[in-house]
Amino acid sequence: MASGIPQWLAHPQVVPQSTTTELTASGVVLSDDALAKCQALGIEKFFAVQAAVMPTLLLPAVHSLTRHTLRDVCVSAPTGSGKTLAYVIPIVEKLRLRVVVRLRALIVLPTRDLVYQVKATLDHFCADTNLRVAAITGQTPFPQEQDELCGLSGSQPLVGGRSAVDIIVCTPGRLIDHLAGTANFTLQHLEFLVIDEADRLLGQNYQDWLVKVLDATESSSSPMLSQPTESSQVTRNAFGMPVHDALSHPARTVANPWLFTRPPPRMQKLLFSATLTTDPAQIASLRLVDPHYISVRDTEMPTPLAGEAAATMDEQYTLPPTLTQHLLTVTAEEKPLLVLYLLHTRAIRSALCFTRSVETAHRLYQLVALINQLLTERLVAPDAALSPTAMDLEPSSDSATNGQMPRKLVIGEYSSDLSQKQRTKLLTQFRNGDLQLLVCSDVIARGIDVDTVDAVINYDAPSHPRNYVHRVGRTARAGRPGDAYTLVELADSRKFKKMLKMAGFWDTVNQFQYEPTDLDSYQDAYQSALETLRKIYKS
Repeated sequence: MASGIPQWLAHPQVVPQSTTTELTASGVVLSDDALAKCQALGIEKFFAVQAAVMPTLLLPAVHSLTRHTLRDVCVSAPTGSGKTLAYVIPIVEKLRLRVVVRLRALIVLPTRDLVYQVKATLDHFCADTNLRVAAITGQTPFPQEQDELCGLSGSQPLVGGRSAVDIIVCTPGRLIDHLAGTANFTLQHLEFLVIDEADRLLGQNYQDWLVKVLDATESSSSPMLSQPTESSQVTRNAFGMPVHDALSHPARTVANPWLFTRPPPRMQKLLFSATLTTDPAQIASLRLVDPHYISVRDTEMPTPLAGEAAATMDEQYTLPPTLTQHLLTVTAEEKPLLVLYLLHTRAIRSALCFTRSVETAHRLYQLVALINQLLTERLVAPDAALSPTAMDLEPSSDSATNGQMPRKLVIGEYSSDLSQKQRTKLLTQFRNGDLQLLVCSDVIARGIDVDTVDAVINYDAPSHPRNYVHRVGRTARAGRPGDAYTLVELADSRKFKKMLKMAGFWDTVNQFQYEPTDLDSYQDAYQSALETLRKIYKS
């Protein structure tokens, strides 16, 4: 075991990825309303991460009186394993009977797209309750967000702040804006702080967001404790004991305030990630209290903290058990053709294709879409004129071909240049099967949360296990089978193989074999597309 790793991190509760439990299993006590809403989503059993995390968070109501004893929870589980429900359901269950509106749960995510996806899940489970949920990403004007969060924008500062919502889902940058600039916005009543996609959030600074948030949550939750009442203002009974009305605070009238009050409730931190850091500095920055580490993984998968990897790897990685990994050793010229070849010959109905940069994603999208257009035009009208916009073609019913008769594909580009509304529409089309291929970069990859992706194609081989895990984790989600194809040029193959070995993945990778002649039927369309794009860029 690598040195310097805390005991709680070195000895996690390991949960096999194949674990499932019934909705009414012992240890997971849900209200009838929550059960009905699970069933409405088609949920019949809880997956491993949900089965492991929910009993920890769903303590009986009596234990809520001693929240200061609760442990923080860190969860490492593959992308698409059901992490969102693992914290959404317990949070809603614990807060659904609240009386006073206070900000009690804060969920931080790295991208706007993920914020809105989690908000949609919360809206489903909060329906028919009095809980109020807000999504804060900067998509709406700042004063409008202030009004949504606190109401009465511009009002005088209030002791203890003011909240118009119970749960906030947000990006870190916008959260810091409100901490700095919104009157009465307070985190002092938080019961849950959820950091989802923790590796990305901790790996980037975001205006020192974590330090500022933790400082804000640790400010006094009982301002009156610092303002003791003069003894002359205290009403006492015949025995000299203080008498309190509904407005006074017993802790203000005695020498030892804890005689009459329990310790203030402690906020519980919940961290979720497909890759959990072992960096001592990052761990210390979280200020964890008696953390409980749950690792959902294949129990036979070697740990990256053992042997050769111990000196160089600072994270632990898990992949979905239903994922099949493929490696293709290719030339640069073959790569765009292989994207289409795989879709045409491998019965892939929906695929995500990842590149290293936004520019590469855009150029690849243009090239592949144009090749696809030329191929499909030859099927329906060999002499049809070339049109750069003729990409909206109906998918055929053929599940695969031998590479000689390509089926019609609809291809899209998922880019940060698109508005939130456009990206949402694109994902809806992809979920519905109206798009067969989405091309995107690593920058935008984590905003994609679609359960029905057949395959991931790594057009550019990722250089770090973390990126590999998050890319390939877009398929094989929620127990479904999925394939990941990585295109690696010969010069990069040794480096990529070493990376997979260090992460413990190499032994499960298949070598995908193909012949260069398999791509011959694409060559004419490829050369025509290149010439068309040269003219476009030249002009």
